[in-house]
Amino acid sequence: MAGASCRKLWYRDIDSAIVLPMLSGVGLGFRAEIASDLLQNGGCVDFVEFVAEAHLCGARRREAIAVSRIVPNVVHAVKLSLGSAEGIDESRVRAVGKLAKETSALAISEHMSFSRAAGHDIGHLTALPMTREAVRVLVKNVNHARRLLPDVPFFLENVAWSFCWQQDEMTEVDFVNEVIEQTGCPLLLDVSNLYANAINRGKDPHAAIECYPLERVAMVHMAGGIEEHGFYFDTHAHPVPDGSFALLPHVFARAGDVPVLIERDSNFQKFEDLIAETDRGRSYFTGRTIERTHARSLQRATNISTEALARDQAEVARLLTQETCATEAPLLAEGAVALARARSVLLRKRASHNASAKR
Repeated sequence: MAGASCRKLWYRDIDSAIVLPMLSGVGLGFRAEIASDLLQNGGCVDFVEFVAEAHLCGARRREAIAVSRIVPNVVHAVKLSLGSAEGIDESRVRAVGKLAKETSALAISEHMSFSRAAGHDIGHLTALPMTREAVRVLVKNVNHARRLLPDVPFFLENVAWSFCWQQDEMTEVDFVNEVIEQTGCPLLLDVSNLYANAINRGKDPHAAIECYPLERVAMVHMAGGIEEHGFYFDTHAHPVPDGSFALLPHVFARAGDVPVLIERDSNFQKFEDLIAETDRGRSYFTGRTIERTHARSLQRATNISTEALARDQAEVARLLTQETCATEAPLLAEGAVALARARSVLLRKRASHNASAKR
């Protein structure tokens, strides 16, 4: 694949001095809708990313393994629910790890979010309250997950929010900084999520990104969205906006030319348009790379109380998944308005997932 052999980033395991090769260049999220185009146009991307849960069994798993023999890849999990106060599901983590081994994935990633609570499967990444309790839960769960996964870099990704919590006691950037610092994990910076969150808070995305721990960025995600009723929705179904691309120089100035991945989950039209987005991302590269550390040293979390967070997550999960329309949502900063917006996002995501599953 173009660029895969000429530019390399390296992760040095500080505990055993093993040097691990890492990806470079620009890639695409592997989806069934573009699989044939990717394989027929060898060299059009430097790597692909498999959504783990979409490739855990059957034909999709065999397809991922076959493609991994041709194209470098990373595995991206979306349902480990690392922010759950109840803890993680070890069987899910092991399944992701097995897929990563079988595809020789060069990295595994997940989100700073939760997706399950008290038996409710929300079905989508849900932002955590920006609290120190949530940070401690994330650190504990990430440490647990890493002990069950293959010894490759494990990236943590920032998420887009559709509501804010009343309990927030930290800024988004402080929250991300704390999580990255305490876990020792590299940051998978979703530039488009950062862009969406800044726009929805009425902030300048350029000022927001400068506060992020860009030196810890190991990979970038970019995806499209759309603005409706004064709110910018991260849809993964539209072209990447100019505003997101304009943030890349900030990243490369401090992190070097880290790999960039273009995500598209639905609304596939011309494959050439997706390749044009990868080419645009590549055009921002500076030729500068830096050595990075693959840290395995895990902070041992002390005993922490998670009762309050577990209770709040259970209530929010219930509100997001219940059939009837709630009129009050006291845990959310905008109450019922935020709840309606969040449920609308969930409906879109489920519709997109169901349409993809039928293909």
